[in-house]
Amino acid sequence: MAGDAGRLPPWDRVYVFFRRWRDRVLVREFHDRLRGRGRQDAGRDAEPTAGVIDSQSINADAVVGADSRDWSARRAR
Repeated sequence: MAGDAGRLPPWDRVYVFFRRWRDRVLVREFHDRLRGRGRQDAGRDAEPTAGVIDSQSINADAVVGADSRDWSARRAR
């Protein structure tokens, strides 16, 4: 890595490009494209089709009864 330092452009030039990409929301687009390509390379669809929500990490207000707070509370009864 240290041997590559001489081949990189000056940091301020790189930063100008990064700011331009960030301001035009291109960083997110690059991320999404790379994620899609990685998923395809792994033999999966480019776009995820499902998500997971961990019910144990969701806190409920004190006014919500313990029997209806989350799956763990119902299962422990």
